[in-house]
This record gives sequence, C-alpha cells and structure tokens, in this order.
Amino acid sequence: MSETRTTKLGVVVRYVLLVVAGLIALFPIVWAASAAIRPRSDTFSNISPMSWRTFFPTEFTLQNFRDLFASGPWDRYFFNTVGVALVTTVLSVIVCSLAAYALARVNIRGSKYIFAFVLSMAILPFEVIAFPLYLVVRELGLLDTYAALVLPFIGNAFIIFLLRQFFTDVPKAYEEAARLDGAGPIRIYVTVFLPLTWPAHVTAALLSFQESWDQFLWPLIATSSEEVRVLQLGISTFISNETTQWGALFAAVSMTMTPPILLFLFLQRYYIRGLSTTGLK
Repeated sequence: MSETRTTKLGVVVRYVLLVVAGLIALFPIVWAASAAIRPRSDTFSNISPMSWRTFFPTEFTLQNFRDLFASGPWDRYFFNTVGVALVTTVLSVIVCSLAAYALARVNIRGSKYIFAFVLSMAILPFEVIAFPLYLVVRELGLLDTYAALVLPFIGNAFIIFLLRQFFTDVPKAYEEAARLDGAGPIRIYVTVFLPLTWPAHVTAALLSFQESWDQFLWPLIATSSEEVRVLQLGISTFISNETTQWGALFAAVSMTMTPPILLFLFLQRYYIRGLSTTGLK
C-alpha cells in the first residue's frame, strides 16, 4: 500500500514540476505576444508587481504592427524566411535520409568510421566552421544569395544519426522479403523503409525547419541586401545604441515565433514519437 502511495506521489510531483517548467517556458512567449498588442506606453508598466495585467493587456492596439510594416519590407522578410526554411527542410530530409539509409543498410566498407566522423560533426559549434564556410561560399560566388542560406544546412549530422537509428531498427525480414521480389536498394528504401520510418522523417523535418528558421549568425555573415534578408536580421534593426523600438520589436518577435509554434503544435505527436522510439531513449 505504501509503495502505491509513493508511486502516486512521485507521479503528482512529476506533473507539478512539468507544469511549473511549462509555465516558466511560456512566460516570455505570452508576455512578448501581449506586448505586441499593447500601447507602447504600457509595455513595461505592469511588470512589477506582477499581476494578470502583465500578460493580458487592458488596451489593445495594432499600431505596433503598422509601425513594423512601415519600417521596411517585412512581408518580403517573412516570405524569404519561410522559403529558405521550407527548401532547406525538404532538401535536408532527402539528403540526410539517403545518407542514413546508406550507413544503416548498404554494405559500405568503413561505414562505421564514416558514421563516427558524421557524429563528430554534430558536436562542433557552428562558430567553429562559420569562417571557413564563408570562404567557401565566397569562392563559389554565392554570397548574398538564397543558395548561401540553404546549401550549408542541407547536411545535418544529428538528423543523419536520428534516421540511421530508425533504419537500423527495422527488422531484416522486411528487407529480405523485398529482395526476394527482385527489389533493389532504392526500391527497398522507397517501398519498405520510408513507410516504416515516416514518424522519424516528420521529426527530422521539424528539427531542420526549426534550425533554419532560427538562423541569425549565418545570414548576418552571408547576406547584406534587403532582397534576401530574413526575419531574424530584420528584428535586430530595431535595436541600436541610441534607442530600441520596443513596440515594433515585439510585433516582429510575435510574427517570427508564430509559424514554428503552430507547426510544432500540429505535429508534436509525431515529433515525440520520433524521439521516444529512437536510440536516444
């Protein structure tokens, strides 16, 4: 009986901690969204002492969004960011999936060493390779282009690792049955492995989209014109040594964080299933 009570108490404590952690994580998101629709004079007026007015404005206005779109071509920044993220995601999932399949199922000499090298790339901070990557992109004549924002992020070591774990876990019986039917490696990949590992591919797509969407340092290095500017660089223009345009800043932040949040809400069950059934558990 005591063990049952201890177990129930542990579950309750766990859920309480999760709720507290969730509220802490939601605090800046809700406050930023609230600040985006407040009058500029009311942005910081209810922070201390904290109350319900901190998160729910008593006056609503869209002036911050009007100021935002009057300050520059934010519709172009938005579509640039969406386009770059979508193209990067599609190409990354295709390339990383094929690489993971080859490392997991194709008999390649030295595949373990290749996989170890791929994993070593996953632990390198981007700042380490940013300058060499810049030199390569410059020599290719791709600076200040959409290609410069997409190509460096097609290969993703963590996504290759994630998908390889799924491909490795697929029973060999399915592959052998397909070979008896005369299927080659590509046909086996398309007809056998892809249907069995689609939750992992959804997870990979979410991770790739999020990484591309959040990029700031690389677009700052590789681009300079408004034609290819992304949202994150646009947000930085509201902050200077002299002043910060808080209203337009929070409006831009709200617009920037909405697409990935909605995407995750719609696909979170596949994302959780993908991570919980891989070798990460």
